[in-house]
Amino acid sequence: MLTVLVAFAVLLVSCDEVRKYDRYRGVSVHGWDREDSLTFDTSPLQRGDYQMNIGIRATQLYPFKDLGLTLNWTVYPSRKEYHKELKYPLFDNDGRLGGRNGISNSEFLFYATDLHMNKGDSLHITITHNMNQQVMQGITDVGVQLLKR
Repeated sequence: MLTVLVAFAVLLVSCDEVRKYDRYRGVSVHGWDREDSLTFDTSPLQRGDYQMNIGIRATQLYPFKDLGLTLNWTVYPSRKEYHKELKYPLFDNDGRLGGRNGISNSEFLFYATDLHMNKGDSLHITITHNMNQQVMQGITDVGVQLLKR
């Protein structure tokens, strides 16, 4: 019985994980147009420091080695706006798609930025690609993950 209680207590503690937000948005099957912003909105957060990560799911159809992104976020209620240009490697020098391989795509998780949030702050996040090609094939999903430090 004691073993069951200890296991249950460990389970309860692990439920309060550091991941406070983790959402993906699908990209059009016709490709990701440079004008198409993917948006993410968080619920009010706890006071503290957070790490923002960007998740990418890509296929072999992606035509470049790297992916350039524009990340914008607004903190509410202060309405402070932030902007960051990001560049992430998807293929290695031998032309192999990296990441964690799935059945039809590979999944990547990249560091984006650190944030300090006040109690009750929420985020509105937009992500667009900033590649030279107007419509990008091979990106299937883009996500945002917030980890509390």
